[in-house]
Amino acid sequence: MDAETALEFVKHGATLLLLDVPQYTLIGIDTQMFSSGPNFKGIKMIPPGIHFIYYSSANREGSEFSPVVGFFIDATASQVIVRKWDQKEERFVKLSEEEEERYSDAVKRLEFDKQLGHTH
Repeated sequence: MDAETALEFVKHGATLLLLDVPQYTLIGIDTQMFSSGPNFKGIKMIPPGIHFIYYSSANREGSEFSPVVGFFIDATASQVIVRKWDQKEERFVKLSEEEEERYSDAVKRLEFDKQLGHTH
């Protein structure tokens, strides 16, 4: 994908920012799956529309996984959706509106860009 096309996707696609994801967690969107490394912070360039996000946490070694759970998002252009890993519950939770807005602004300033996987 050329740089211009990529920039359009970054500008108009949605971003799913995932905070505090434990390493080796499997995270999927629709038919694409990622295994989180130490710097993984989510997924960018998500086309507008309804998408299924699913995940499975791993043990420390990344050799055993919990059952897969998920949720739907209805992404709009340039939207930033923020979820934070809750260690006790072993699931992603929503943040307060104020916190979500702060992280959303940081995403729009491309502060997390190098830590985001992409859908294309």
